[in-house]
Amino acid sequence: MKVRDIMSVRVCCVSPDTTLEQASRLMSDSDIGVAPVCDASGIVGMVTDRDIVTRGLSKGYGPETKIRNVMSSGVVSVSPDADIGEAARLMSDCQVRRLPVLSGREIVGIVSVGDLARTGKLDAEVARAETGIADFF
Repeated sequence: MKVRDIMSVRVCCVSPDTTLEQASRLMSDSDIGVAPVCDASGIVGMVTDRDIVTRGLSKGYGPETKIRNVMSSGVVSVSPDADIGEAARLMSDCQVRRLPVLSGREIVGIVSVGDLARTGKLDAEVARAETGIADFF
C-alpha cells in the first residue's frame, strides 16, 4: 500500500508571518492539529497546536507572535509513491507523528500515525519489531 492511498489530502498551510492567534483559529475551524509552514520557496517548517502552546504561550509569547518563532524547521517529508512502511520508519526514526507528503516541492497531503493505524496493515507487534512505530500508539 502506498502513502497516497491513506494520506489526508486536505492540507491547510500557514506562512511564517501568520500569528499564533491566526494559526490556532485556522486549526480550530478546520479541526486539524498541524499545518505546514510555507513561503514562496515551498515548505519551510511545520507547526502543531502543541507547538503553539508549549513553544509559544507557555513561554510568554502573545497571540501576535509569528509562527516562525514556534515552528519546527528541518521538515522530514515523504513521497505519495512511498510504501506505508517507509512512512512508518521515517516517523519512528525522526520521532514525528505526521509527515507532509510532497510531490516535488508541492504539498499534496499529510500522513499521520492515525492514518497508518487505520490501514490495519501495521500489526502492533510487527510495527514494534520492524519500525518502532508502535511506541506511538
